[in-house]
Amino acid sequence: MVSPLIRSVGTGLLAGVSGATFAGLAAGLLHVSVIIASTVAGVLLAVVVGFFTYRYPRVPFNEHLTIDDVGITRTARDLREHVAWVDIARVRIITTDQGPWHEDVCFVVDSKNGDGCAVTHDLAVRSGLLAALQSRLEGVNNAAVIAAMASNESRVVTIWEAKGAPT
Repeated sequence: MVSPLIRSVGTGLLAGVSGATFAGLAAGLLHVSVIIASTVAGVLLAVVVGFFTYRYPRVPFNEHLTIDDVGITRTARDLREHVAWVDIARVRIITTDQGPWHEDVCFVVDSKNGDGCAVTHDLAVRSGLLAALQSRLEGVNNAAVIAAMASNESRVVTIWEAKGAPT
């Protein structure tokens, strides 16, 4: 099967040759150049539109973080993670080398009994998790937070640890 572009190019050139005039050949070449230019413009438009409209996957709408006087609770479709403020043993930030097109930062709040709560960076920002941690946990290592956020490699950074917390 002959593609429409090749058929059009062939038709334009044949029209120019069969007219045996310079004007006919010029018209055929003009027809071909218009097709090529419109094809290139279409491809460029698709690339530009795709670039400006692509967003990396966001937190699902059914995932929520509740920060209250009791503690931190993350809920999703079939999931509920909760850590009470008095039970927090450690807070870590886990980074990966997958950014910026994938979520590459995660807060992990560990409880003293081994449970915990994992919160993606996007959800943490929308919920004000870091500000809540800084206001409720004395001694959050802000330099470690900055180092973790600036990292572009896989790391685990402890930003707060309770005295006598199990390792």
